[in-house]
Amino acid sequence: MAAAICGALAQGGRWTPALDLFAQPATIYVALGAASALISTPVKGARRRGLVLGLLAALSGLALMANTPPVPAARPGAGDRPYLKVIQFNAWRGNAELPSAINWLASQKPDLVFIEEATPQLRDGLRARTGWHVAGRLSTVMIFSPHPLRAVNVRPTAHAAVEPTWVNAVVQDPRGEFEAIATHFTWPLYDLGAQQGPLLRRVIEQLPADTLVLGGDFNTTPWSFVRRRDDAALPVSRRDPVLMTWPVLLGGVAPSIAVLPIDHVYAGPNWDTVSVARGPRLGSDHLPVVVVLQRRAAPDAAESAPKPR
Repeated sequence: MAAAICGALAQGGRWTPALDLFAQPATIYVALGAASALISTPVKGARRRGLVLGLLAALSGLALMANTPPVPAARPGAGDRPYLKVIQFNAWRGNAELPSAINWLASQKPDLVFIEEATPQLRDGLRARTGWHVAGRLSTVMIFSPHPLRAVNVRPTAHAAVEPTWVNAVVQDPRGEFEAIATHFTWPLYDLGAQQGPLLRRVIEQLPADTLVLGGDFNTTPWSFVRRRDDAALPVSRRDPVLMTWPVLLGGVAPSIAVLPIDHVYAGPNWDTVSVARGPRLGSDHLPVVVVLQRRAAPDAAESAPKPR
């Protein structure tokens, strides 16, 4: 019954962020509703109510998830254009397996790594292992890259609770520099006014968006109304489909199944998506997201010239 009621309340997220809290765990409503319906069959007496409520809960969750905005389809890469491998990872401040996480990150040979809940131990270990450049080295959100980083701007966590933590840097890729932003949103429970999205959007609107790459732990699912409104207003598009990334650990001890997609990667219109995948468990309560992008080819001068009338 509780799952069915929460699923119904979630529809109120269209009008108020407070009710949008109920939209986040839609996958849980589906699982609980299906389980309730299953144990209520065959339908006899009081079991009928369990079946009906279970079906209502599952359908309410499915209705939310069905409205997830689509992402640009992945397409095979063209060999004549440069690739960009991006890893998004909330490393978790309580991570006791940092050596394994550092080794895996280094082995992937990425061009860009966004890390949230970063610690000095992870920063120093990763730099010692790879020699990568780092932006936001004193923040809990960091950007790593084998390419030089410049013009770093940081919004630390020392400000109001509803301000997202973010780091912005220009990646000096020899094939063409571009802007990168890593961010970490607080839980929506602490941002009932849904202010984090507009605050980050003001930062993004001051940057060239065509080749911008954004990644982070947004603590919101793509079917939530807050996330959908924020995504619609951004000049960059989300590239990860529904990838369940959290929670991988329950209480920091027992393994569990990730059921919520809250880690996302966005890119400007000059990037095509080649592939999207989840990484392995690395001692965090989040799974990494690995996105391979490719720059779009510059339009041919002859094709882009205006045609005579």
